[in-house]
This record gives sequence, structure tokens and C-alpha cells, in this order.
Amino acid sequence: MDECRLNTDVPMYDLPQVTLAIFSFNQQNYINQALEGAFAQTYASLEILITDDCSSDNTVAEIEDFVSNYRGPHSVSFHRNQTNLGWDSWGLHISNAVERAGGELIVLAAGDDISTPNRVARLVEAWLSAGKPSGVLHSAFETISDTSTFKGTLREEGMFFGNQTPLELVRNDGEGILGATMAFTKDLFERFGTLPDKTVFEDRVLGFRAILAGKVLYVSQPLVRYRIHDTNVSGPNIYADAALWLRFCRGHEMLSAAFRGDYLKICPRETADPKLLCAIDQRAQHFRRTGKLVTGNPFQRAMAAWYVSSKQRNWRYRLLFILKALGLRRLGKRT
Repeated sequence: MDECRLNTDVPMYDLPQVTLAIFSFNQQNYINQALEGAFAQTYASLEILITDDCSSDNTVAEIEDFVSNYRGPHSVSFHRNQTNLGWDSWGLHISNAVERAGGELIVLAAGDDISTPNRVARLVEAWLSAGKPSGVLHSAFETISDTSTFKGTLREEGMFFGNQTPLELVRNDGEGILGATMAFTKDLFERFGTLPDKTVFEDRVLGFRAILAGKVLYVSQPLVRYRIHDTNVSGPNIYADAALWLRFCRGHEMLSAAFRGDYLKICPRETADPKLLCAIDQRAQHFRRTGKLVTGNPFQRAMAAWYVSSKQRNWRYRLLFILKALGLRRLGKRT
């Protein structure tokens, strides 16, 4: 039985149209598990939109085979980018998918994660119970390893994300919502426009938009199995590759630009909070400095390491991090 219908007493024909958007790129080892979780959704009025960023491995063949054999109730569409947009143009990839999506609520899914069968139903239930506000929903999740499909560590990060002020959110670089667990209302795009093409952290941009002009709803039940591996955007090896680190820093600079642009769309400059605008500029400057971690001279690398580790309260770890930055380039190759 459809859990959303059961718990909200909403007739099936009144259920909102929802799009589950699956994004894939070179994930041939994981995509079948991601599709199995998506296509097993118990929610009745569901559009599944699969979009691939021009994978060069067998990901597309796996998707086409899975879709061709599907005989279930969900409507399905598959789009493949003709050229690879890449991580640097993640915002464009998201915006293109949103334009094709027919749902008023859009649920994001990655090609290497696994959605529980009741994920969409639980998110919709929370949304309807709150009165269908404009904004963002997210949930607890479980981590799994590169190969495991079993339950891993329960994570409840972001539980209090919606309690933050815009200023607090900017100072925290928008952290708190895992994009792999996120859903958002399509009207956020109607009010603020598409994501900037070079947006990397779409979850932080959308979370900021929801804080500015809507609500952030949290579901404490783990609805996603989030896979931890070396190619995660913010993974543990982020410092090990100079090019990746520089892209990471540029992504944060673009995040600051997105924050500023979205804030000024709803608050004219003459009435804007100068503290908030100053905080946005300070965070952009912070990440311009931290790029020197892999490109600067010894003094610049030390200063960058100081900035990068600014939130580390353990002084011993912070000192060790700075010493590594001054060592034999163990944090990344100089470019």
C-alpha cells in the first residue's frame, strides 16, 4: 500500500506530481542498485527522470537495459548529455533536469546511492503535513562502503539546518544538508531562477533559498544509503589532488556569488543587511586564499592551511595539518 496515501488520507488522484531525478556519470558498478531503489518506490504519482552526463563507461548501456525491461507503474524518461558538462557545470546539469521535470516536488538521487522504497512517499507525507510549503526537504541517511549494500552508520546531520538564520548559514558555508537526501519544490526555480551554470554545491544553494523564502523540512527516518568512496565531491581525499582541490575552492567562490545573487533578488540593496553581505564576501575571500594550499610558496601554503583548518578545534591536528602543507607536497601536487 502507498504509505503516503495511508498516512495523510489524501486520495490518490489528489497526490502531487513528483519527479525523482537520477543523475549518473561513469557509475557502471553502482547504477543498477540506484535504479532498483528508484523504480521500487511505493509512491503512486511518480515520474522518474534519468539524466547521464555523457558517461564513457557502460553506465548508459546499464540504464538502457534496465529501462527497457521495466514494466512498472512509474513514468520513465532517459536523457544523455551529448557532451560531458562535468563537475564544474553541475548547476547547469541540475537546471536542465529541472526544466524537463514535470513534478512540483523534485527528489534528487545519485547514480551511486540507494533510495529506500518508501523514500518519496515519506518526503511527500512530510511536505503535505506541513501544508506544501515552498522550500527543501531532506532526511537522515545511512552510509555504506564502496561495495556494501547493507546498512551502515546512521547519520542525522542537518537535523537543525532549518533553524539557522541566513547569516549563520553563510558563515557555515551553507553546510548541513546532504544533497543525496534532498528534495525541493520547483517554485524555488521560478522565484530565484535557474542555478548558476558553474554551481557545484547545489544543495547549499537550494538550502539557502529555502531559508530565505520558504521552509526546510527534515525527516528523521533514513531514506538513503549514501555510498562513501574516493570520488565523492567532498570526500576524504579532497586534498590529495591539486586540481580537485582548486575546483573545490572555486566551487565555494561560486557558492558565495550564488548566495549574494539570491539574497539581492528578494532584498533590494538599499535595505540589505550589510553584515550578511560582508559575511558572503569574507567567505569568498577565504576560499581564494585556500587555493594556495596546493599552488603557493611555503609561506602561502602555511597560511592557506591555517585558513583551511580554521574550524578545527584540536590544535594538535591543526598544527599537523599545517606541517603537512609545508612538507613534501603530501596534500597535493603544485600546479
